[in-house]
Amino acid sequence: MEDVPETKAPPKPAKWFGVRHEQYVLLVIATVVSYGIRTVFNVAVIAMISDDPPNSNIPTYPEWTDKKNTMLSSFFWGYVCFQIGAGQLAKKYGPKLFLGTAIFICSLATILLPVMGDKLGYGGIIACRVIEGLSQGFLYPSIHNLLSAWVPIVDRATIGSFVYTGGVLGNVIAMPIAGGLSASSIGWPSAFYVYGGLGLAWCVFWYFLGSDCPAKHSRISEEERRYVADGASVEEKESVPTPWRSIFTSLPFLAILVAHAGQCWGFWTLLTEIPSYMERVLKFKIASNSLLSALPYLVLWLLSYVMSPLADILVTKKFITRSASRKIFNSIGLMGPAVALFALDFVGSTQKEVTIFLLVLAVGLNAGVYSGFHVNHIDISPTHSGTLMGITNSLSNTFSIPAPIAVDAVRAITGYEETDKALWNVVFTIAGVIYLVTATFYIIFGSAVVQPWDNHFEATDNSSHTRSHSNDGSKQGKSRLSREVSCNKSKMGDLPVPERPLEAPKKPESVTLETGSQGHTGTKWFGVRHEQYILYIVVTVIAYGIRTAFNVAIIAMIDDDPPNNGIPTYPDWASQKNIMLSSFFWGYVCFQVGAGQLAKNYGPKLFLGTAIFICSLATILLPLMGDKLGYGGVIACRVIEGLSQGFLFPSLHNLLSAWVPIVDRATIGSFVYTGGPLGNVIAMPIAGMLSASSIGWPSVFYLYGGLGLVWCVFWYFLAADCPAKHSRMTEEERRYVEDGASTEEKDTVPTPWMSIFTSLPFLAILVAHSGQNWGFWTLLTEIPSYMESILKFKIASNSMLSALPYLVLWLLSYLMSPLADILVTRQVISRTASRKIFNSIGLMVPALALFALNFVGSTQKEVTIFILVVAVGFNAGVYSGFNVNHIDISPVHSGTLMGITNSLSNVFSIIAPLAVDAVRYITGYKETEKALWNLVFSIAGIIYVVTATFYIFFGSGEVQPWDNLETVKDNFNNTNKDGSKQKNNSDSKEEEATKKNKA
Repeated sequence: MEDVPETKAPPKPAKWFGVRHEQYVLLVIATVVSYGIRTVFNVAVIAMISDDPPNSNIPTYPEWTDKKNTMLSSFFWGYVCFQIGAGQLAKKYGPKLFLGTAIFICSLATILLPVMGDKLGYGGIIACRVIEGLSQGFLYPSIHNLLSAWVPIVDRATIGSFVYTGGVLGNVIAMPIAGGLSASSIGWPSAFYVYGGLGLAWCVFWYFLGSDCPAKHSRISEEERRYVADGASVEEKESVPTPWRSIFTSLPFLAILVAHAGQCWGFWTLLTEIPSYMERVLKFKIASNSLLSALPYLVLWLLSYVMSPLADILVTKKFITRSASRKIFNSIGLMGPAVALFALDFVGSTQKEVTIFLLVLAVGLNAGVYSGFHVNHIDISPTHSGTLMGITNSLSNTFSIPAPIAVDAVRAITGYEETDKALWNVVFTIAGVIYLVTATFYIIFGSAVVQPWDNHFEATDNSSHTRSHSNDGSKQGKSRLSREVSCNKSKMGDLPVPERPLEAPKKPESVTLETGSQGHTGTKWFGVRHEQYILYIVVTVIAYGIRTAFNVAIIAMIDDDPPNNGIPTYPDWASQKNIMLSSFFWGYVCFQVGAGQLAKNYGPKLFLGTAIFICSLATILLPLMGDKLGYGGVIACRVIEGLSQGFLFPSLHNLLSAWVPIVDRATIGSFVYTGGPLGNVIAMPIAGMLSASSIGWPSVFYLYGGLGLVWCVFWYFLAADCPAKHSRMTEEERRYVEDGASTEEKDTVPTPWMSIFTSLPFLAILVAHSGQNWGFWTLLTEIPSYMESILKFKIASNSMLSALPYLVLWLLSYLMSPLADILVTRQVISRTASRKIFNSIGLMVPALALFALNFVGSTQKEVTIFILVVAVGFNAGVYSGFNVNHIDISPVHSGTLMGITNSLSNVFSIIAPLAVDAVRYITGYKETEKALWNLVFSIAGIIYVVTATFYIFFGSGEVQPWDNLETVKDNFNNTNKDGSKQKNNSDSKEEEATKKNKA
């Protein structure tokens, strides 16, 4: 469906500068100041770590040099957190309050940054940068809501670009100011005082002049109010529910998200690293460096004022459609810079003029995105534009986090220094490839058409009916949206009303929010069930963090050269390393089956909470036990951790069975269980950095033990065994969960032990789980040792690189899991086929990668790391394979089944680390010999292939006959593709397809 190119402008008010223009100016200034606060650090940090300040009274910290990219990245640690929530809050309660408060907090953190650095070290700098990021997370979602309310459609590209290129202008202004101040006698701290003060001054103007929408502004004329209301997207959106599922399965939205992610990687790679490149490679001093670093962004800003009006003119004059315009300018904004970055590879470091010209092109042509994906959120969904910007800005900025750190990663992998041009060739080529790939995705799937899910379908229906039945008071009066939505849509062309698709069990649409004695109805976009899911993933992250932190910390624990002489180390424990690694699983396998039974019969909340409490205490005590009792004390703590974590997955499986509708099973199940890989991703670099720091390896265990205890407090007050036992849950949400979930009460159902252990589908899960545990824990426990012994990485870079494969695993799981659900719910394949396909991806692909390692030499570090990333990353498939299959074949006994497979399969987790010692003993190879690791990885690959093949033959996604609760079986097998119950139909389409496959 293509968009209609004609867009007529409503008549403009006679007054040339109105209230709406005040809002635009305030918004562009907010963007200028906010980006200035981000960017000033990129220049000031060079002076901050200099050993030759312009004034001896100015504190500098040369010892922070190796932390530079971490500090540069830390802004985004906070920035990604509140984006989606910020969009929702701004949509519901008005963006003025949130935008003003956010800039106020950000400005205070900026002013305090030099003091925090002086008192708390680089950790204080990072804390301030994280706070700046957290508060600026409200910037774009709030601005998108404001633009949606204040800007007529015909001015969208122009005004949107005017506001958003304030960020570029902020860079242009901040770089020379920061460079000039940092090189002056008042020094780098003054740059932060200037920008913090500017932010506070803006807040005063915003308080008196800003407004959520024209209807709430006291000084706007009726003529201007009508002009804005007739031409803008939507004025009142509070009562419109957010169609989350439709959004995240919408290809035009995903195209924006992918393009935004590519933009964030490339933009922030260049913005954070150009000053360093100018200094280290082109040898410019900080003052001229900052001016030249600002030049590309000045060109970007100027070009945006050429491209944006041109984009609007081409559409309004009917030369091209709006969709074509977005794709053309987005391609200019991403593909143009990609070509310039590739060209940089062929220019020598002495060719300064050519290099600067190419950098100007690489950054300047990026102006196209401000008329491309950057305003596309409002095109596809005027109603939810702020929320969409929140989602894309949050998820895409996860690429802003690794972009600066990627320089350190490339340096660690290649061995190049920052003064080597070859390092920057790799960095810029990676950015160029990402630009190209994401731009291509946007070309294929992007659109500027208002999507069917905008306004929760009813808005589209109502706008259509309003046009055809203008005298129908009931239609007009009961519309969920204000008159502006219908007006806006009619101006965009008569879009066909989409046929309302079938949905999963009816989701809760509203709750009453009390304010004093009066209430109003608002959309319940985040329910009690989501609280439970978040608690589940957080506990999985912490539990895996406790397991994984030891795998890294043990390298420092047995080191004979600690970073601080006050930190105890035990080199004599080196021969016991793999025994200590294995000991966690000695306890882990013990209580799994009993844990599943106890959780099923008495409720999982108590057992899970108690288990994590005990595990956290054992973690905190581990350094003390090691000091007093030797490695036996460490083993004792690890066994206790394993015993207590034996309750984790059986309890979670029971909770998921009670709390998750069938149609969301792969997605939510994967969301929760990939908390494990996410825990690895987080724990490895944290453990590495803490172990290499002056506070040493014991701090790793104190940190994770403390996090576990904090989680227990939240668990006690917020969690419940099932919806029926939750005191704060609305009846509407309770019905939604209970209608779609597997079963609510299972405690009276006996466990059919004989049937379970003679069931081939169950045995297929057990075999696949065993293969997964052997391979997964071989890699997780041994990759740090392999990095150190073969690839010769030190512990800090070792831990970062060891975490990289698990970061890819975590990211891939968020592609595979929704895809698995979509393929099943849209009846493309049966649930059985889905489980087998994704399980094969999760085991077979890693097997091929492990075999490939045999053909790679120990000096080929980059290739080795790439293959390890593939071996671990594609393992994400199992989270949509056997890992959720227990609930498929037996909703009633899912917790018990998980207990059985997790117990028996983890026998292989015990053996996997010890296998390294066994192979070494049998062959005589040492840990420093690659031949040893070839055998270890080949064994893991063979086990992956054999167990995956067994699952393909005998796995199933059907409820088994021995699952005792017949009504649950009916509920599951009589579920339509949307999750609703079939009527008068004994077999689901999935069962029919499965029977045909068997035949």
